[in-house]
Amino acid sequence: MYVFHAYALFGSGISGRAILQGRPPTSSVITFPLVTELPSSGLVSPNDMNLNVPFTNHGLKDSEISLLRKGNFQTVSDLILTPLQAIAKRCKASPMEMKRIVDTVLGIIPSQPLERLNDLHSGVDEKFSTGDGILDKALGGGISTGMLWEVVGERWAKL
Repeated sequence: MYVFHAYALFGSGISGRAILQGRPPTSSVITFPLVTELPSSGLVSPNDMNLNVPFTNHGLKDSEISLLRKGNFQTVSDLILTPLQAIAKRCKASPMEMKRIVDTVLGIIPSQPLERLNDLHSGVDEKFSTGDGILDKALGGGISTGMLWEVVGERWAKL
């Protein structure tokens, strides 16, 4: 059994991750598009949200920003990719206080509809062979371009 981790990169956006166990790469992979620009002033509007920017325009007080910096959280993505208990421990604050701060930040992030990788397909179906006919067949004809694939043997496939 092989486990395939598929990552799709579209321009400067970042996608989600999908684990495809033994299915060809035509299986659905969910992507999460990100915006790359931040407005020069004012609060961030949902359409202008970028998760890799400092907290200055995210509706947080200066004391909340300094608390996050104390825990070495510099960007929104640093914050939302860390479990709440770990945030509280790193910032040396109560989990309830950190939950309130995280909720404030998450409140300004837009909820975007999930798009499937199949819907974003550019029409170019380029694939290259792995050199193994059985693996190529399992992958639906080879490794698709525009994605990074991690192939793991059976020993590491057990989740």
